[in-house]
Amino acid sequence: MSWLIDIVWKFIGFWLLSKFGIFGRIAIGIAILNRLVKGVFMIFRVLGWFMG
Repeated sequence: MSWLIDIVWKFIGFWLLSKFGIFGRIAIGIAILNRLVKGVFMIFRVLGWFMG
């Protein structure tokens, strides 16, 4: 199943590259990183709350 997601992401990436070029790729990369960082902080906050 993960390979399917990988193919979809590659397809989206190539489409975005053809549409927006390198700056579009960078902007999307930053957006994804931002979401990942927020997710990690949320996990740490929940863990901290459980640890008391």
